[in-house]
Amino acid sequence: MIKLIESLKEGKHNPENLTFLNMKKYGIYKNNPYMSNGLEIFAIEKEISLEDKIKIIDIFDNNIATYMLNIINKWDDEKDSLPKDKWDNIKTVSVKAWIKRNDPLNKIDTEFKIGKYYLFERRFESLNIKCPSTEYGYSMEYTGEYIVNQWFHNLCMMLYKEELKWFKENNPLQIKINKVKKLGNSYGVVFNCKLLNDIIYNQEENVTEEQIDVFLSAYEAIKKCVAEQTEVISNSLDEDIMYQRLNCKQRG
Repeated sequence: MIKLIESLKEGKHNPENLTFLNMKKYGIYKNNPYMSNGLEIFAIEKEISLEDKIKIIDIFDNNIATYMLNIINKWDDEKDSLPKDKWDNIKTVSVKAWIKRNDPLNKIDTEFKIGKYYLFERRFESLNIKCPSTEYGYSMEYTGEYIVNQWFHNLCMMLYKEELKWFKENNPLQIKINKVKKLGNSYGVVFNCKLLNDIIYNQEENVTEEQIDVFLSAYEAIKKCVAEQTEVISNSLDEDIMYQRLNCKQRG
């Protein structure tokens, strides 16, 4: 793990190594999680220091952790001094103006959901030093905890997805599975087979190469049959057209 951390601190990540895809994951408890089957974090998240998390986030996205932390900490220090309305809420116009003064990179929304920002494919609803809930009130992996932990988790998930994409595009068995899915969707036939139905429509991928080869063979047979019948019909139509043309000439 130390070697991986040092590599990430240099901004190095090779999807071909499948580091995050094969990494151990730990289930964590959160009330009202946004994932119905529960939440997980990667093993590296339990072993890396907060300082190194910030360094790695910064190296992967142009010092974004340091940039956002500076804004969030400054917001915490100054928000109570901003003008308030009669209900003691900070005036919207004041919040917008403050963000525009302090966010030269325009990372934070000032038009639709004021204070919203995105980081590593995840949306954050407010400028809190503690990780907020999602837009609909569900818990993220680190809701209620220091925000950097959630940012780092999101980065890990992004790298995991890069590895998964590489795996699906390059692993021989995965290539065959993708081909079966494509053929199954094209022909709409599952041969009364639950496993094949689950592969095509329910993202089932826990299959052997032998099983996939059987399915591929069946679809290749359909493909061949369709090609043969297409040619038969095409030739038949060509004969009908020639016959019709001949009759027209004779009548003329």
